[in-house]
Amino acid sequence: MESALDDPDPDGVSVTWLEHFGGDRQHQIVEVRKQIVAGGITPRGSNRIAIFNVGSVENAGSAAGAHVVEDPIDDPPPNQAHALIKADVPLQSQPLIRAAIVHTVQATDIETY
Repeated sequence: MESALDDPDPDGVSVTWLEHFGGDRQHQIVEVRKQIVAGGITPRGSNRIAIFNVGSVENAGSAAGAHVVEDPIDDPPPNQAHALIKADVPLQSQPLIRAAIVHTVQATDIETY
């Protein structure tokens, strides 16, 4: 299964901070979908949104120094909820660490676009 963790990006893996939007999870997912489309991504019906827990990502990726940082985007289109999963070594070169991070996601943490 391909994930955003496979996509080489020197800045890190782009993610969206759910809690930035307030409200319940349903409201947060609606707002995330809006950010994705505003960012120029046209989702396909088969695409999914995975909900990661920051602490779990950092624990699973600790061997690579993985951490999550807020990274708001001010350029149009703005995304104040943007964040990055960063690591001391490229996650693309660490398949076991990527797999450990991906396995922190439960079936209930998967949403459709």
